[in-house]
Amino acid sequence: MATVVIGTLFFVIAGGLGLVASLKCGEMAGLARFIAVTAALCCWSAWIIVYMMQMNPLVIPQRKVSIYE
Repeated sequence: MATVVIGTLFFVIAGGLGLVASLKCGEMAGLARFIAVTAALCCWSAWIIVYMMQMNPLVIPQRKVSIYE
């Protein structure tokens, strides 16, 4: 569970840095904020989905038995 919290904090910090960087965009600051938050949210969503899929895989690995052994 700590991994999920640490990973989530990483993406919150990355989104926050994007918000701070968007302050220097002048009249396009609103668009830059939207892009920064959307990018952080999409990256976090992809990461958490991949992480959760590894916790309970749908396909269980099978050991291949060779007849030549």
